[in-house]
Amino acid sequence: MAVAFSGGADSTALLDLLFCERERYGITVCAVHINHGIRGVEAERDEAFCRAFCDERGIALTVRRSDIPALAARSGEGIEECARRVRYEIFEGLLRQGDLTRIATAHHAADNLETLLFRLVRGTGLRGAGGIPPVRGGLVRPALYAHREQIAEYIAERGLSYVVDSTNADTAYTRNRLRARVLPELEAVGDRLYDHVSSFCERVRADEEYLAVCAKKEKTDRIADLQALHRSIRIRVLELLTSDHGVTLDGRRLEALTRLVMQGRHGARITLSGTLTACVDRDRLIFVPEPGQKPVDFSFPLRMGRNDFPSLACTIVLSREELSQKQINDYRNIYKKSIHTCVKSDTISTMFIRARRPADAYRTQGMTRRVKKLLGQDKLTLAERDNIPVFCDGEGILWLPGHGVRDGAWTQDGTHIYYFAGV
Repeated sequence: MAVAFSGGADSTALLDLLFCERERYGITVCAVHINHGIRGVEAERDEAFCRAFCDERGIALTVRRSDIPALAARSGEGIEECARRVRYEIFEGLLRQGDLTRIATAHHAADNLETLLFRLVRGTGLRGAGGIPPVRGGLVRPALYAHREQIAEYIAERGLSYVVDSTNADTAYTRNRLRARVLPELEAVGDRLYDHVSSFCERVRADEEYLAVCAKKEKTDRIADLQALHRSIRIRVLELLTSDHGVTLDGRRLEALTRLVMQGRHGARITLSGTLTACVDRDRLIFVPEPGQKPVDFSFPLRMGRNDFPSLACTIVLSREELSQKQINDYRNIYKKSIHTCVKSDTISTMFIRARRPADAYRTQGMTRRVKKLLGQDKLTLAERDNIPVFCDGEGILWLPGHGVRDGAWTQDGTHIYYFAGV
């Protein structure tokens, strides 16, 4: 287990405690120090202290350096925000390498309250009101329920030295201002402040975990179904839908998306990000690229048997014999659409599916038909039109699901094609 070691009182106490108790817990202890490059000579002093502390005890130390002021200037973030982001990126990178399975941070009960207050002031939902989680992936917080006084007592008993970050007294930083001015007033109100806050955050995290499970079960893009959901679940379902497109919404955009759904007006749309727009298309909430963003193109070969395409929300089965009714029903339990046709077997070796193109057309039932017009007759949403595959072989378009096979390619006893779609 690695300890995120700044050299300050909290992380020094945690590293010392875990190192002393390593045999009892059956762990190997090491440390990670990040020099943010914020405090110049003082930052170099902190790094030197951490190296000396670990050398004296034979603790392996990993040091990472980063120029946070320069990074913050380029990204437009505040120093605090940028330092936190980079710190966790480094931790996650070390965990991904596989050499470490856990990284322990020295957050304690006062840090948890600071985080809760910080999020409430900036705006947060139930997830943020859960404070600092005791475990998040490979990150653990063994001291999360400890009080500052307990940590100070441990340091005194062990005779530990540590470094002091001079910026901790700078109330220009939001968290420092909360620590210096707000927490003392709250502490004066009740002597069990931190215990009560920790208990509150535990209950909030439990509620959020339960609601998240409910939202996954209720996930839908149908407007009527979304409107019928309790507001608490609806918001979480909308977050799930947008996260599928790589977009995380802030509170303002989430409220705007909720209004769009509740109004349910066909054709209404809002911009969610620089690359994504949400709109109401008939009875569905769909997400489309912003103008200037190309629709997703795709082309996939097909083979005999089952072909799964999660990105298109469909499964295609090629079979030399008809599927049994039970097999078809098994797929229908997953998908809402089931379309079947049969083609000459000599087309199979070159068969593939691809995205539709503006000029697509093929001859079927004695007429040359445009794919765009055929899809328009099907009353599909824009997302469904973009996702429906065009079946092709070496001669061109072979079949469009829901419509006829290319003239001359259909046969009653050839290769069966089953298209299951629409999760």
